[in-house]
Amino acid sequence: MNELYYSDGVRWLPLPQWARFFLNLGEALASDISTSRRLVATIAVPTRSYTAALLACGVVVQRSSLPAATIAVQEYFQLLIQAEKGTPVTVLKKGVRHKGVIDGYFMAHETTWLRVKIRGGDLGAWACVGEDDALNVELVSDQQDESIPKRITAKAVMPLSAFAESLIGPERAASFGMVSRCDCVIVGHLTNLKSEILETRFAVRDQAGAFNHGVLQDVLRVRDFLDLGEHFRSVSMALSKRSAPKASTLTPSVVVFDGCTAFLRSRGLFPSANWIAVLDNRDATFADAMTACNQDYVKRKADDIRFDSVLDLPDGIDLVTYYESR
Repeated sequence: MNELYYSDGVRWLPLPQWARFFLNLGEALASDISTSRRLVATIAVPTRSYTAALLACGVVVQRSSLPAATIAVQEYFQLLIQAEKGTPVTVLKKGVRHKGVIDGYFMAHETTWLRVKIRGGDLGAWACVGEDDALNVELVSDQQDESIPKRITAKAVMPLSAFAESLIGPERAASFGMVSRCDCVIVGHLTNLKSEILETRFAVRDQAGAFNHGVLQDVLRVRDFLDLGEHFRSVSMALSKRSAPKASTLTPSVVVFDGCTAFLRSRGLFPSANWIAVLDNRDATFADAMTACNQDYVKRKADDIRFDSVLDLPDGIDLVTYYESR
């Protein structure tokens, strides 16, 4: 990622080391994501300011290098296995589309399989679907509208800013703003996140020495902060939204919990996603959040992991990372 600058109101200055650390950490964590195991990272910080936004930016930049089609299949399969039992679907088998309902999932030979019941009664029948065949399963909406519009409508896709293209890279820029994908969900106070993502100006210096400036939203493309119909790469979630996401919602690759309260209230909504928990040690609920993290850490089923690409921790910051079986 090209070096970022921030403004002091008069000139552009290089981003401080702690801010660069969070960008690099977001990239490193996103580069080590696996479909068979879940990544959990807990970061204790002296202040939450900009931490979640910069981590999420690093995640989205790293994920932009992965093929959209591959991620779409992986995320869709995770969406299916997390759907409630009884969710209506159709399954395509040998050229025939069967009606059925999701009946949970199971593990066999270290592989996850979706179980779909395609016949009821005493002689029930099931179809078992692996990740590679996930697109053969289609969620059925109760209000599915198959009508074709009488008029063709279209909306021009806005090109990426020079600032975003500098961070994403010109080879990825062509498709980045044309494909919607939930690379990251950020859970926290939207007032804080909006200020950091939409209002704070950053810049990247080009080869000619000029500063291309923009905001983190140019890269994060948070769905809630975009105009209707624009392609997104991340989603924000307010602390007040406690209900589980509907089956029609994209399953995030990474969830960043912005603060202790966000982690304590919302971690149960994303049991299969990769987690990055940002815990402000000045928060009144810091001890409760650390207790919850420690309990999860003790129950882990894999070794701790280290990221050689991440520089030494800045003063006052603690980091624990580990894997957990899905």
